Amino acid sequence: MSVDKIKKTEAKEVTETKLQGSCEIGDTAECATCKLCASTCPTELNLEKVVRIARYIKDEKGEIKGSHRDVFRLASKLSGMAETQGWLKGVEEGNDIVYFPGCAALFDTLLQRDTNYSGNAKAAVLSLNKLGFKPEIVYGCCGHDIYFSGALDEFEVLKEEMMKKLKGKKIVVSCAEGYHMFKNIYGLDVVSFLEFVQQQNPEFVKKDLKTTYHDPCRYGRYNEIYDAPREVLAKASDFREMENVREDAICCSVSAWLNCNRYSRDVRRARLEEAKASGAEYLVTACTKCSIHLDCIHFELDNEDAKALDDIKILGFDQVVGYALGVYDPFKEEKDYDIPESAGKFLEPLEIKKDVTKYIDDDLLEQAFLCTTCKNCTEVCKTHHDTSGLMEEFRKELVNMGLGPEKHEKIAKAIAKTGNVFAEKESKSKPNPKAKYIYYPGCVALYRRDDVFNATTKILDMLGIEWEIPEGLVCCGSVMKRTGHDLSELIKKNTEILKDRPVVCSCSGCYATLKKDYEGLNILHITDIVKEHIEKLPLKAVKKKVMYHDPCHLGRKFGYYDIPREIIETVPGIELITFDKEKEQAQCCGAGGGVKSAKPDMANNLAKKKMEEAQEKGADMVVSACPFCELNLGDNSDHIPVVDILNLLMESMGVEE
Repeated sequence: MSVDKIKKTEAKEVTETKLQGSCEIGDTAECATCKLCASTCPTELNLEKVVRIARYIKDEKGEIKGSHRDVFRLASKLSGMAETQGWLKGVEEGNDIVYFPGCAALFDTLLQRDTNYSGNAKAAVLSLNKLGFKPEIVYGCCGHDIYFSGALDEFEVLKEEMMKKLKGKKIVVSCAEGYHMFKNIYGLDVVSFLEFVQQQNPEFVKKDLKTTYHDPCRYGRYNEIYDAPREVLAKASDFREMENVREDAICCSVSAWLNCNRYSRDVRRARLEEAKASGAEYLVTACTKCSIHLDCIHFELDNEDAKALDDIKILGFDQVVGYALGVYDPFKEEKDYDIPESAGKFLEPLEIKKDVTKYIDDDLLEQAFLCTTCKNCTEVCKTHHDTSGLMEEFRKELVNMGLGPEKHEKIAKAIAKTGNVFAEKESKSKPNPKAKYIYYPGCVALYRRDDVFNATTKILDMLGIEWEIPEGLVCCGSVMKRTGHDLSELIKKNTEILKDRPVVCSCSGCYATLKKDYEGLNILHITDIVKEHIEKLPLKAVKKKVMYHDPCHLGRKFGYYDIPREIIETVPGIELITFDKEKEQAQCCGAGGGVKSAKPDMANNLAKKKMEEAQEKGADMVVSACPFCELNLGDNSDHIPVVDILNLLMESMGVEE
């Protein structure tokens, strides 16, 4: 079939498909569990495990809804209760090895867009036949989608049925999702079709297809299968690489049919543009879902972006192999699946009583409270998923079950009793009802870093700014929010006091919490004030090499990168040098998200790593704009002082703190 004919056929498919102006687009970015963020997570959090259990809890409440009116996830659940009928035709079967074809026929049927993703399985079996193998074909569903969407009870039913069919057998699979499930979740003896073909080292007769390869997450980052597909494609086609591949590959951004939305659509379009830029005509992948989701771009109506990508097609890896072996035509019009006539099986409703406690183990509780909520993962995520928000919500569920860390519970009780995280009985207020600004110092500056408190108040005075610390202020609740505890009472108390005037914060955690979690407040960071009036300060030369540490709550959460650096560079004689990772990619101090209190060794190790880099680069001082970051970094520095940006200004002016 010619390329022109392919285009005409696809145009006809688009015109006749009514659902299809585009996918059912949503507005919420969901985690694709692609593990790209694992490359940047400072605590090596096993996010995939947390996501599954968090979704189980939401599923129990009826809050999990997939795209396309949830039809695909429902179909996966039904697969656990039904006896799947054979749908491949025209292949030689035997018992040399087991081949598992996956669920492509189901998707071909449900998508209603005249597709043939089932051709990947047909090409795989024909290729196995060509290589001298007659496989036993075992039909069913691996359960990937219901497992990753949190329907864990239904998955256990499905797993039990599949284990009866597959246990004790050597299995070849074509789909990355099936491979991951059978190998890592079922614990079966499984080999990917990619590696199986590589091991056979066949002679290819047709090598004219211009290809590039898209790494599926479940083969790549989950199982480190990178070389086999490339070695085979290099022999079977005219192969070239895209820019982002292997560990850094961009995923299709859809997992378990939960997040087919405008965010993932933009990622898929960018991936196709990247493939086109490689000079390939075919983007090859080894995952049915990746094929489907990447291909969605080609089924959008009246979209100029989509039309510009008409000349980069999606092909399954097995189809390329079958084509190169001369046994399969990926361009034919005939479908490779056959829906058999069958009386079927009456499906009784599953009697399942949800109980999340059976899925909560010590490792999950460890993982749940590892996250520093630094948002580095959100920066690297192609859909900018709010992972820290997910972690905070999940922690809330665990705390409500009485499963939060004891040290976090102790902090919550201290705040309830004394109004601060350190259980200090003395309150520090400086009433001045006529003042234009309220100064909100936060717990750390008040009780553990009085140098920050003193520097802030003196500089405000030097700038001629009237301020007060009203009576009755309590902890902003940042640590409560990050650790899953309720902060509604704190919000109520503080809002009543803070609501009428601009509020100046020393602490980036306080700034973030008051600005995001409270309503109706005018929140400023002290650096906003200083930057506006910096010319009023009599700054003198400080001959030092300074490194600036970006607090996560100021940086990644609110984009405060330039103002602190501009203030530092205003000091004469300062040489501002950089960390290897700064601004959006900056490594956090390690203390946030309750990690400093619940897992001090982790917090200390991360801070030491950052301070060792500062020492190696010859820094005389590390400066930040968050007392909590400064506290943790300073606690873990033997040779280099860690100071607040206002303390640097005080040193420059020669003012005693």
